[in-house]
Amino acid sequence: MTQPPDSYDDNIGRLLSLAMRDFQTRCAEKLHARGYTQLSATHLTILSYIEPTGTRIVTLAERAGMTKQSMGDLIRELEAQGYVERSLDPNDKRAFIIKMAQNNGSFMTDAFAIMAEIQAEYAAALGGSGLDDLRRLLKLLLNRNGFGG
Repeated sequence: MTQPPDSYDDNIGRLLSLAMRDFQTRCAEKLHARGYTQLSATHLTILSYIEPTGTRIVTLAERAGMTKQSMGDLIRELEAQGYVERSLDPNDKRAFIIKMAQNNGSFMTDAFAIMAEIQAEYAAALGGSGLDDLRRLLKLLLNRNGFGG
């Protein structure tokens, strides 16, 4: 069996993936504590990919690295739970646009509060301007390939 290189634990891709997983896990735990127990980490990831103006299912599938059919199943679950709503894409009547449901304001309020809590925890762990530096560096990295936001 091939041994991983000594730098495996410091591999940036692995670290970014683990950091994302940590953020998702903390979000899920905090949302579950507030009563949103039906949401999985996968659901939360999908919700995070939805743009404020809405996002096509095919785009969500690409972002998540899954098939359109699998994404459609997850969207149906989220729709049945009242988190998202779909409408026909005005530019392509064969496609649907997925948006956060208008009637889930309390969820969005709680989700934004939880994100702020986690970012405050990270800021405390990183000290000083650490979180701002991390955010700036991640944006630089992502913007160089057109993935920034």
